[in-house]
Parts: sequence; C-alpha cells; structure tokens
Amino acid sequence: MTTLSRLARVLGSGVIVAGLAAHASADVAAADAAPGGLVLDQVVQVTLSASPELKLAATEVEIASGELTVSRAAFELKLTTAATASRTSPLDANGARAVQQDFLVTAGAQRLLRNGVLATSEVSLTRSLLSRSLGADTAKADVRLGVSIPLLRDRGGASSAAAEQAAARDHEAARWGLRHAAAQQVLAAVAAYWDYQAAHRRLEVLRASEARAERAVEETRALVQADERTPADLIQLQGNAASKRATRASAEQGIVAARTALGLAMGLPADAIATLPPPATAFPKPASGAARLDAGLVADTYRRRADLAAAEQRTRSASIRLEAARSDQRPRLDLLLNTGYRASDAESLDEPRVDALVELRLELPLSNSAARGQVMQSSAAQQQRHLAHDDLRRRIAADVAMAVEAVTHAEATMLESAEAVHLFETGIQAVQRKFQLGGATLFDLIQAQDALTNALLFDVESQRDHAVAIAVLSFQSGRLVEGDRDNFRVPVADLVRAP
Repeated sequence: MTTLSRLARVLGSGVIVAGLAAHASADVAAADAAPGGLVLDQVVQVTLSASPELKLAATEVEIASGELTVSRAAFELKLTTAATASRTSPLDANGARAVQQDFLVTAGAQRLLRNGVLATSEVSLTRSLLSRSLGADTAKADVRLGVSIPLLRDRGGASSAAAEQAAARDHEAARWGLRHAAAQQVLAAVAAYWDYQAAHRRLEVLRASEARAERAVEETRALVQADERTPADLIQLQGNAASKRATRASAEQGIVAARTALGLAMGLPADAIATLPPPATAFPKPASGAARLDAGLVADTYRRRADLAAAEQRTRSASIRLEAARSDQRPRLDLLLNTGYRASDAESLDEPRVDALVELRLELPLSNSAARGQVMQSSAAQQQRHLAHDDLRRRIAADVAMAVEAVTHAEATMLESAEAVHLFETGIQAVQRKFQLGGATLFDLIQAQDALTNALLFDVESQRDHAVAIAVLSFQSGRLVEGDRDNFRVPVADLVRAP
C-alpha cells in the first residue's frame, strides 16, 4: 500500500489525497525524498486538513462572524403594521342610539443609519361607517415622515455604529488568529516530523553500533580460540554487545513514541497512527551563506506575523468601544424633524394638508454612573490591548533574532559534527587493527566504538536541530503559512533548505 493510499484510508477523503499528490510531486524531488515513505509536504497538508486545534480556531472565526451579523441587525429596515376595528353606539342629535364603526390600518417603517440618524415613516388609513342619523361616512389618510438627528450623544454614530465596527475588527482578528493557529500547528507537525526522522536515524546508528559490537565479539572469539586473546576479553565484549542490544531496543520504542507524537500533531485518529510509513524527506543541507538579522527582516516580520495583525485588530476594537463609551457620557440632545400630509374626503380643497414640526429634545441625566463605569472599563481594556500589542512586538523582535542565531549555530554545529564523524570513522579502523595485533587494549576498542557511536548520534541531533531551527525561523518571521482560510499555503521547499 502506497503512502497516499494509506493517508486516503486514514482521512477517508480522496479529494484531500489528490491534493496531497499535486502538492507533493514537485517538493519530493527537491527534498531528495526516499520512495514509498512519508514526505514532509504530505504531513503539512494533512495537518492543515485534519488538525483539531485548527478546526477549533476555525470555530472562533464562525463565532466572530455570527457576532458581526448580530451587530448589523440594528441597521436593518423594520416594518410594522396594525389593523384596528371598533364599534361604538353614540347618541345622535335626537338622543337616539346610533352606530359608528371605525376601521384603522397603519403601516410604518424605521431605519437607524450608521451615522446615528433615525428615519421613520408611517401611513394610516381611517374609515368611519356611520348611521344616517350621525351623518355621512368619512375616510382619512395620514402620511408622516420623521428624522431624529443626534447632536451630542451618538453624534456621527459614535455609539450606534460602534458595535458593528468593533465586531468587524474582532472578526478580522479571529481570521488572523486562525492563520496564526495554522502556523503553530504546522510548526508542531514539522518539528514532530524531524523528531520522527531523527528517531529512525538514531536507530540506524545504534543498529550499526550493535553490529560493530557483534563483529568484535566474533573476531575476539576467533582470537581466543587461537590463544591470541584471553577469555576475559571475550566476556567483556559480549557484555558490551548486550548493552548495545538494549540501547537499540530502547531506540525502537523511541520510534513508536515519535510516530505517535507526529500522528497526534497531524490530527490523525489513534487507530491510524500506527500505519504511518517511515519518513522519506532528508534533513536539510547546510546553506552556503549564514542567515543574517537586519532591520528589514524585523520590519517584514511585523508585516507578516498573523498574531501581531490580530493584536492590532483587537486594539482597534477596544478603541472603538472606548469612543462609544465616552459618547454615552454626553447629554442626549436630538434634533427632530417631522412632516406629514393629511387628506380627508370631508375636507375642502382650501384647507392646509401639509404640516411640519421642528423639535429639540434634551435628556440630561443627573447621575450617569453606568456610562462613567463603562468608560473606566473600556479605557482599561484598551490599555490592556495596547500593552499586549507592544509586548508582542518586543517578543517577536527578540524571537526572530534568537531564531536567526539558532540557524547559524545549528549549521556550524552540524558541520563540526560531520567532521567529527569522519575523524572517528578513520580512527576506529586503526584501533581495530591494533587490537587484533595486540597493540591496543579492550578498553581502547570499546572506547573508540562508543566515541564513533556518540559522534554519529550527535550528528543526527545536530541535523535535527538544524531542521527545526529552519522551521522555527520561518514561523517566527511569519513565512511559515501564507494565504487565508481554506487557501493556506506552506512553502515546504523553504523548510528543506536553509535560508
């Protein structure tokens, strides 16, 4: 079963796997990946599709979207209508009981504009059916238009539009937060992948160490049979080989642990983690030039970091709410403009039918403790947002500097460890030859073998640290994940070569 077909069975979606194949085709060759294994690009794509943490972050965007929709309800057009029928029995001019039936139908509409202006309109139709003793039937129509303009409190929509504006900023912050969550999950999966690769490489080293110890046992057994070595030397080497077998068995369990950590980071179900194939993407090679920290990199990082963009949006949201709270502290002074048109079949054509009304309405609360308390809370919340934003910028600059240094030192360490492996491989051959000729002690042989094993293990760790340092630098500089929701892009090629 191929890697892609396994992932198809794990995820139960051919669409996702088809996308993995399209993404992986170019990067596998670039990463010098072994055939049949799990490549880094597949890990990244599955993480973006299946990570529970990322799905939780996506629900935060949906919640913020719902809050934004709710905030817009205040500006929707509201229609009202009513129908009333009444029957009375008034006395006519002769003192006799008569019958009057009134029918009233009204329809109105109002809409709050985002600048705080409230526009209203109403149409009413009245029909009165009278007994003959009361006179002729009548009909009336009334059309009215009104506008309320805030002059102090809520002027320009400072309060009315604040909820929607703040919700829009919160929604944008949630979207940036989703991208940052995607970067965090991808970083965790990439680091877990390199741990998985390192676990396999450690097992290879320890198996080679075990093989060297077994060869030393067989060679020494032959020397003992030829009376060139004492049986005590053979016992020592047999004990050393047993120790190497125990260490190798522990490394096999380490692969299980690393595979489990990788599967969890990818978001795979528990029963599918054991089916993950071995890693196929090799560790990145050292770059020809070291990464450098400059002002341009930090400035570009500020522009790219999704968590900083989210913090900026939350700061704007807090500022909007503070301005709304300050507006609510002011007295309420509204200018009301009202005009109408009346028509009746009983009126003469010479009677005025249009009227207008101009009104100033003042509301002056003696104590506005609720508004003052809201200003205090909003001001403190805004200060919190500013402090969090400034602290995040400070930490980002420091983390980027540290990530650049980590890549530089990891490359230097990897080069030195590779040189150490080469020297120990050359030296162990001489020690083995001298041991066979009796010119080296058993302790010299075991020490030389252990030194080579330790050098190889350290070389694996240095390559793992170098690979993780590249991923961390990509994350800290805001380059790990690009795009927006449902269209996240991860430049995997940049994760298999040093910047």
